[in-house]
Amino acid sequence: MARIVKEAEVRRTEILNTAQRLFYTKGYENTTVQNIIDEIGIAKGTFYHHFNSKEELLDALITRLMEQSLTMLEPILADKQLTALEKLHSFFNEVSNLKIKNESLIRTLLPTWYADSNVIMREKMKQYSLDLFAPLYDQIIQQGIEEDLFSVQRPEEMGSIVFQTMYFMGETLAKLLISPNDNQPWADVKNKIESYNGALDSLLNAKPGSIQLFDFEPFQHWFERN
Repeated sequence: MARIVKEAEVRRTEILNTAQRLFYTKGYENTTVQNIIDEIGIAKGTFYHHFNSKEELLDALITRLMEQSLTMLEPILADKQLTALEKLHSFFNEVSNLKIKNESLIRTLLPTWYADSNVIMREKMKQYSLDLFAPLYDQIIQQGIEEDLFSVQRPEEMGSIVFQTMYFMGETLAKLLISPNDNQPWADVKNKIESYNGALDSLLNAKPGSIQLFDFEPFQHWFERN
């Protein structure tokens, strides 16, 4: 049988899609490069032409998820009918919906993502995210200042600070999810999230209770232990 040759981007996308499906069904740790190669029916050299390792493939998958987020967020930013608070909440809702949609992948990858062996990759991805999203928050914050919803002394710095506050909240919740010995009641998890809501209110000098990072209820089952 003749070997099928595909364009580089088509092949790369096929590898990403196959890896994501296998991570869903087998888990990241239990999926090998050979599993992915066998599933697609390609040569080992073809895989390594696109990705140097399984870890780099994981990096690419997460990057793709973030780029999907950006695609969803840009129309919100451009919508002149929305106030700054509405845009901020729409941002949070879109990101939350993406997490809910990809729950299986996220929960599968979290232990590996927060392993010591991934410190360098996490920091690289954090910086990538910061560079990508902080300017978007800057624009929303500037709009909020013009609408008298926010009062900020150094607005040019605040997008980065807001992003980092949300990032650390995400880390806090992720570590609760992957800790086998930390069985905190859902009410305590909600209190942690409310603390971050209050911190963002204070950072932006917004009316108390103005900022709600996301709807709690869709995430409750993530933290419930069987």
